[in-house]
Amino acid sequence: MIDWSLLLAVLIAVESGGETHPDLAVGDNGKSIGCLQIQIPVIQDVNRIYRRNFIPSDRNNRQYSKLIAKLWLTYYGNKYERLTGIEPTYEIYCRLWNGGYKGLLDRPHATDYYWNKCKGVLQWQKHITSN
Repeated sequence: MIDWSLLLAVLIAVESGGETHPDLAVGDNGKSIGCLQIQIPVIQDVNRIYRRNFIPSDRNNRQYSKLIAKLWLTYYGNKYERLTGIEPTYEIYCRLWNGGYKGLLDRPHATDYYWNKCKGVLQWQKHITSN
């Protein structure tokens, strides 16, 4: 069972180091914005799939960013599970967030470096919360 708070904390740590200032939480030459470095196609997917009305500036809001990411990951995690018969793990969700759905299926090793970063943060987070 995925602890979404933990997963999102890991992704935020890896994506932006927890940065929340809108002018500083920018990557990929301005394409990725906010604590989760969300790109516009993710917002478009969430709006299309869930009939929502998120706008690009919502990426600067930590709570909206977390909701957008959770919705997107839930949809594509479910799609992955239907295709493979394998319930998504933290690893699958991290790789999915980094490489996208097609990337996860077509180029799974392209996200090795990202997963290793997430795995380190995940182990640290689990260690901290267990003490």
